[in-house]
Amino acid sequence: MSVEKRAAAMKRVLVRLSEMFWDKPRDTFGAADLAGTSPLLTTLAEMEDKRLIEHVMFVSNPKPYLLTMSGWYNAHRVAGRFQTKDFEARRARLCAALKGAVKGRHDDAVLNCSEIARLANLPEAWVWNVIEGQLLFVLNPRRRYALRFEDGTVYVRSTFGQVEVSLDK
Repeated sequence: MSVEKRAAAMKRVLVRLSEMFWDKPRDTFGAADLAGTSPLLTTLAEMEDKRLIEHVMFVSNPKPYLLTMSGWYNAHRVAGRFQTKDFEARRARLCAALKGAVKGRHDDAVLNCSEIARLANLPEAWVWNVIEGQLLFVLNPRRRYALRFEDGTVYVRSTFGQVEVSLDK
């Protein structure tokens, strides 16, 4: 099987996973969930090798695979979701909620993920995945949006979103 056909099959599966897990928690899935994507016999094994998915249950289970954080990110990247107006609007609301949490503070803010989702009026699972995957930091060319995330608790630095000070000027 050619590399091009294998890559195309993997991209089809990633787009399907993007559809399944955009606003939902990363979860298990199986072959039935991929109906219509025409995966090759090697597609899931190659995705597992790339750590996009994990085999977490017996093959006899109807949903033996788990989408990893890297898989979640790559599924949405391949599907083009990060270049949409919807994503930009969501990202802006999320950043505004996080900036609002530290506005006028000298200390870091500590919030839980559900509280942030409520403040930003966004699906909690989407917020969880974006924060866990550090997407605000990764997708920002200036890398101004770093967060610490532990078990649903978000630590927002008082400097969140600030323009970096340059010592060269």
